[in-house]
Amino acid sequence: MATLEEMTKGLKNNLEKLSEIEKPKRTEQVRTMQMVDLHQMKIDFGKYKGHTFQEAAQDKSYVQWVASHVNPDTSCEGMKCFLIYLFRKTTSEVHQVEAGYKGEASNAMPALKKSEMKKRLPEEVNLTVEDSEVESEGGPKRCPRRHGDTKSSGNALTTIAEESEGQREVCEIHVAVAARDVHCKRGVWMLNQRVKKSAEVNIRKLNESDQQQFEQAMKKELDSFMSNDAVRVCEAAGIPRERVLGMRWIYTWKQVEDPEGKPIGRKAKARLILKGLQDPDLLTVDRQALTMSTLGRNAILSLAARKRFKEETVKFCDCDLKQLANCDVVVTQERFALGIDEIPLDSLRKGQKQDDASPQEKQNMRRILGAQNWRAVQSAPWLLATVSHLQGCVETATVSDLLEVNKLVRWQRRYATHGLTFVHNPQDTMVVTFTDASWATRRDGSSQGGQITLLMSKSVMHGETSHFSVLCWGSRRLRRVARSSTSAEVQMSGNALDQHEFCKLFMIIMEEPNKIDLRQPDNVLRSQESCLISDSKNVYDGLEKVETSGLQMEERRTAIELLGIKERLAQANIRCRWVSGDQELADGLTKPWQGEQLVKALQKTRWSIIFDPEFISAKRKKQLGKLKHLECGDLNLWLRSVFLLDEFCRGQKDFWGCDVSSLT
Repeated sequence: MATLEEMTKGLKNNLEKLSEIEKPKRTEQVRTMQMVDLHQMKIDFGKYKGHTFQEAAQDKSYVQWVASHVNPDTSCEGMKCFLIYLFRKTTSEVHQVEAGYKGEASNAMPALKKSEMKKRLPEEVNLTVEDSEVESEGGPKRCPRRHGDTKSSGNALTTIAEESEGQREVCEIHVAVAARDVHCKRGVWMLNQRVKKSAEVNIRKLNESDQQQFEQAMKKELDSFMSNDAVRVCEAAGIPRERVLGMRWIYTWKQVEDPEGKPIGRKAKARLILKGLQDPDLLTVDRQALTMSTLGRNAILSLAARKRFKEETVKFCDCDLKQLANCDVVVTQERFALGIDEIPLDSLRKGQKQDDASPQEKQNMRRILGAQNWRAVQSAPWLLATVSHLQGCVETATVSDLLEVNKLVRWQRRYATHGLTFVHNPQDTMVVTFTDASWATRRDGSSQGGQITLLMSKSVMHGETSHFSVLCWGSRRLRRVARSSTSAEVQMSGNALDQHEFCKLFMIIMEEPNKIDLRQPDNVLRSQESCLISDSKNVYDGLEKVETSGLQMEERRTAIELLGIKERLAQANIRCRWVSGDQELADGLTKPWQGEQLVKALQKTRWSIIFDPEFISAKRKKQLGKLKHLECGDLNLWLRSVFLLDEFCRGQKDFWGCDVSSLT
């Protein structure tokens, strides 16, 4: 095989021969041809004799063959022009899009990618063409700066080859843009964010002191693997080498903060990871992590308590699981709750309640609310509504919001020992879901919805008090704008119904996994009764009483959604019940700072559903209680006044009730 110098010299000599007498004739003949004709032009000598340029260009050795056989023949001149066109098209296609480019490429075959052309070139061959010929084809001009020239020369050669590593880094991105794309005329695309610099540390470039810190971090990482039995030694015999994955260390600096959240230093962090890209089954193996959901965890713990499975005290996702003597299972996060700190604010800053929060304060607010949200979704449902409301205020946070976050930290610390209890005694169980919505209570005017699903005894439908275990809960902003409180209630009822059906089906499958046909889920759901509970009388009337097409509602969209809920209740054997606000467990999941009732209920693990045929709300009950108290007070005052007036008339007491008989 020819060396680089020989190939370059031979090609240069052949190009110089083109300047002879025959060059103007043959070169002009080739250059006046259309590219589509040049593609179909046949080669009349060599190994590609009888093939068109387009056919020959598909062979990997074509570029090398052209570089070693160029001569002043017309066919070879055509091959050279065709090759120049390919390189010109490759270097310019990055700056053009399908809709905007109307050059001669429309009549030509799709150009080979630059990377593919370079792969076809042998390592010791550089293909060179004249600048003047490249420019005549409309290609990019020579860059003197790139090749170290002080002046640009028309007779110089442009080398199309890989640059040595370290001189220049080039990133080539191909964006396929259709003519109908709204961005088809855009010439420049920009990233939304700057590429972040990797935080990984090169340990070889560190001083001796820092290297010692990382050695300690490596030892700590290995000790954690060994102490938790995460690894074991296996025999290498019989294992193919290609199935053995490599490992590597990742070294980073981790920031150390003081109790106020201010950085005070850094410490070395070393992680040992597998090179997953080396896995031979990378494209076929199931890469999804088997992570247990909150519903799955609660369902398993509820089943373990009712079946009286024996458990040990364990820790799972910062949750302490403990089994009592009666087989009840308690889940708490006391250590995690006490470890959440407040946002550091001095007395002067606390007085500036209307001032906007600084970026650092907003960052601390997000961090603390994230920790609170983790506890809320794991073991403290009563925190969720307040956390959700405060998370919606982060972008426009003021000092007053920061004080609310600190108040929330103190509130959850007061109930640090409170958690969830999964009781053992309800055997004949059913799924019950409480749903509620709070209209336009968030700062942006949107509504908040909440639901909590319990596993209770079937006797609760007859007004009896029942023990319960919590299966799942949620509190979030309603996605659609609600025009009224009824609209918000209906929207949340639909969301709660979806969650209710999923929980119900999940529990049925856990009880009888081999007797369920998931191809007919409605038949499975109809096999057991369940209940959906709301404190909205309009929703209850629409589901249970009204039979007209519009359900006597002014908001037709809400009526359509309620009709869908009504149909689904009948298909899945789900009953609907109305309760007053003081029995609505989901009320604490829609309003901030209203979770005290839910905290007490979760501690007692007992609740009842009392149906009031008169549909008297909780507010009305309180008002009636006050009126009765006032009526009794007025009656007593009137009787006392009559008694004093009688004694005054008889002269036994004065007008103020003092005894005057002794004075006479």
